[in-house]
Amino acid sequence: MREEITTSPIISDGTYRILKTMEKEDGETTFVLMNDGHGEILTLYSWVEAKKLVCILNSNTDSGWEYSIMRVGE
Repeated sequence: MREEITTSPIISDGTYRILKTMEKEDGETTFVLMNDGHGEILTLYSWVEAKKLVCILNSNTDSGWEYSIMRVGE
């Protein structure tokens, strides 16, 4: 069975966002928050779900960009 990533606040243990770190050819580092596909910043309500998504993104990146978790409110 395939696991799905949900964004339901019912199982909330915090609020998390995914941060993409990109390094340009000139060495400058840029940070971007992942959006939800509708122009809003993606918000996840479970550390486990955020961790799963970051693992998937990092294992599939072909650009060398790095994804990490940000806890909102810290």
